[in-house]
Amino acid sequence: MNVPNRVKHFTWKACRNILATKENLWRRKVTQEGLCKECGNTTELATHLFWFCKQALVVWSHSKLVLPFTISQSWEFIEVMGQLLKWRDAYQDLMERVMMICLGIWRNRNEAKHGGKRKTGEAVMKCSCYLLEEFQTANEVRSKQEAQPQEVVRWTALKQGQYKVNYDAAVFTRSREVGFVVIIHDDAGSVVATLSKKRIGLTGVVEATAKAMEVAVQFVKDVGIREAAFEGDSLIVSKAAKGMGDVHSLIQNIVCGIIQDLQTVFIYLVDSI
Repeated sequence: MNVPNRVKHFTWKACRNILATKENLWRRKVTQEGLCKECGNTTELATHLFWFCKQALVVWSHSKLVLPFTISQSWEFIEVMGQLLKWRDAYQDLMERVMMICLGIWRNRNEAKHGGKRKTGEAVMKCSCYLLEEFQTANEVRSKQEAQPQEVVRWTALKQGQYKVNYDAAVFTRSREVGFVVIIHDDAGSVVATLSKKRIGLTGVVEATAKAMEVAVQFVKDVGIREAAFEGDSLIVSKAAKGMGDVHSLIQNIVCGIIQDLQTVFIYLVDSI
């Protein structure tokens, strides 16, 4: 059901007959009587409040909705919803629109009851329909985005003699320190070498990750490895090192140095998880 959660919750309460209508309050001995304030001589049941009260009739008079059945004053709210459910396939969005308009009537009634300004029937109808359309449009866009095919990233085994270099950085804001860690695996998955170190002065995550890659490149050079695949958790840094996209101002100098090392010292692959 493509309606906001608050509408679902309101409808559930109405179907359970636990809304704070005058009749419910009178039955629980909260008020002295349960008559509708607008009509004066009719019990304020949920069905009356939403379809037969003077204020409700004014709201529905501005609606172009046509119900495929006739609501009886003796029905309960849940019976109306049951009929709407039966006709749901034939009348698209009818149930959702009725639910939304009923909530609009309920909120308008409560605002007026507590001293607020009562909206006109036309305003209640327009506001209810607009909020529903806005919600459904937003969800339709999100559904289309989620339905778009996502790029599939598959694990690829290393070639013989090739090495995998994982690097990462952790930023400690209070001490203005950054910790770097580098792990090198061979093509069999065995750990060949590891490195961990700290540096003071870096606070940005992107800058720290770029520096971690620079540390990893230098470490690989020191170990003497000639061919390696680098893997970090920043797509920005990975693309920058490949010469793709705009280079972030914080990492421009770092990345330029990495690119020079990668191009002049050894063959490389750069990936990002």
